[in-house]
Amino acid sequence: MGRSRIDIRVAILVVLLYSVTLFWIDGWAGMAACATMLVAFAIALRCDVRRLLLVGIPLYVLLAFVVVAHIPSGVGEGLYYACRILLLTAGAIAMASAYDNNDFARAIASLLAPFRHLRVPVDDFAMAASIALRFIPVSYDELQRVASAQKSRASRLDTGGLVVRLKAWANVFIPVIVGLFRRAEVLAGAMDSRCYGAGPRTSLQDLSLRPVDVLCIAFAALCCFAVGYFL
Repeated sequence: MGRSRIDIRVAILVVLLYSVTLFWIDGWAGMAACATMLVAFAIALRCDVRRLLLVGIPLYVLLAFVVVAHIPSGVGEGLYYACRILLLTAGAIAMASAYDNNDFARAIASLLAPFRHLRVPVDDFAMAASIALRFIPVSYDELQRVASAQKSRASRLDTGGLVVRLKAWANVFIPVIVGLFRRAEVLAGAMDSRCYGAGPRTSLQDLSLRPVDVLCIAFAALCCFAVGYFL
């Protein structure tokens, strides 16, 4: 089980509401409100805020390009879109770091259970989504390992101009991508050896929402609606 006491299905629905709100708002006041909701969400999930900030390091490089791309229309607009992407990704990272891979698979399968009547491969979709979410912190750990190895070889990742830094980080990102493909291949082999897909999946745990979970979802929906409508 994950470290958080909050039902994972509640967390997933809250992140969905939060994501919709991020695209609904129109202004820095709404962005600040979403950032406040993100901090409250991370605290409720018992996430390490410092680790949450560190995991987003690779994203900061991409966000710098977003800001640069919007320079013709204004730096403020570029910063606004960069903050939106950052907050959107941070919500997913916070949720991914608070629960186990199996929790995600069961939760997504439970939320999508009605679609089984339409012959939708719910279990396959749930497993793919849970693996994608869990690969976010794995990607961070891989990045830290490769970056440390490059620094030990006197690679200057934090000095020089933009072009120099991009060339230095290219020597980090390429091994990271190769390593992630290797992990994916190992994971595929492990799933195949366990006969994944040979039959319908079952679970020992019966997931059911408590009244407090319903109240949490209603409160989150109310907050998101208020932020989106008024800000």
